[in-house]
Amino acid sequence: MSLGARLVGVLECELPSTGDDDASDIAAVLEALAVHAAASLESARMHEQTKEASLTDALTGLANRRAFDHDLDTEVHRAQRYHRPLSVIYVDLDDFKSLNDTYGHRSGDLALQSAAATLRAGLRDSDRIYRVGGEELVVIAPETTAGQAAATAERLRRAIEECAPVGTPRITASFGVAELPGNAADGAALLRAADRALYAAKNRGRNCVIVSRDAGVDGAAVSRPMPAPRTAASGG
Repeated sequence: MSLGARLVGVLECELPSTGDDDASDIAAVLEALAVHAAASLESARMHEQTKEASLTDALTGLANRRAFDHDLDTEVHRAQRYHRPLSVIYVDLDDFKSLNDTYGHRSGDLALQSAAATLRAGLRDSDRIYRVGGEELVVIAPETTAGQAAATAERLRRAIEECAPVGTPRITASFGVAELPGNAADGAALLRAADRALYAAKNRGRNCVIVSRDAGVDGAAVSRPMPAPRTAASGG
């Protein structure tokens, strides 16, 4: 089965013994079916590519906010149904605006790509990471308590701190961790709790991990902030 010069599939048939006229008729029918089948296969392939592109961030290759919203709802429902822990790790690159202003947006893109790749490489297969906007990334960690997620976040924080893409300055990131059901009753509240913990990490000097104790408390530090790699005060 082909479209133009491109092979898209193979149709294999076994026919009973027939006369030449019957074989010719059957071959014509099969040829017509193959044409339609090839078009259907190509249409399905294009549909899957379009669907995948709509759920993927073009710069980092991570899943995007649309995918995150869907997956968070799914994981919250599963955690609540089976009474299992679920954690969210909110990540924000430090002084990202300053990096863009000082070194240019190309350096900012490289730094973001490097951080995304570092985070993805440091996660379990069951964890999923998303770019939800700008320099903000979120990890959904099923079957994970806040303490376990904090340990993961601290390991990821060190990995980002130690990894600098060629041609760009060293970067760091701040992390906020929250758990369902300990810090929130639903997905929206879980994300808000992690976001508050992230801003607490920013306020405590950046480049650290903060765990939310509950939806109304900033959280407890689980790592000490290191000196910022850049002196500019602007940025996130």
